[in-house]
Amino acid sequence: MADSIPDNMKMRILSHTRGFYWFFNEKGILSIISENCDPLEYGLKVIREDTVRRYSDGEIQRTLLQMRSGDTYEKFRRLMRGEQLYSDSETSVDDFICKIYRPDFVHSAENEKENTFDFIYVDVSILSKEVFPGRDKFIQKHGNEIGAKVLAKLEKLKIFKKYGVSINSLQIFRMTLIQKCNMLQIAIRRQAS
Repeated sequence: MADSIPDNMKMRILSHTRGFYWFFNEKGILSIISENCDPLEYGLKVIREDTVRRYSDGEIQRTLLQMRSGDTYEKFRRLMRGEQLYSDSETSVDDFICKIYRPDFVHSAENEKENTFDFIYVDVSILSKEVFPGRDKFIQKHGNEIGAKVLAKLEKLKIFKKYGVSINSLQIFRMTLIQKCNMLQIAIRRQAS
């Protein structure tokens, strides 16, 4: 697999988003390090527009949103070409969800209690329609399972635990597909106790 990655893609920072540097290591495996690390210590270089002439930065960003740490350059290349990599019958919810981002806790103005929240919004990066044409049907069929994965991740976060709220007191009331950036926005409300 290492032979298939061009030298100009090895050890180059492809993206710096949400506090992480994304790059392919020498073996062609997608790797992610924290922005708190010095990329020069890892031997990384910033990618320049002329380095990868055939890909625009926007295409790279959209493709990386569909990948996880540990994925191969071959998968990246196939996604960039727009190949269909997934089918409804072979795709699990874990494969469908690329990343669950940090939640936003919202405190409504009417709520006078301090240190609490009324709503939680969670962005979930999912496979694009180009590589998974049955995406919309998959969301309808597996919406509850996707929601359960989001709640399970939420339950493990320190930021959620500090509120002392049971995960059972939460209810997903809206799941919005944002086509442009291949995201699901999950809206969760706290049920009255």
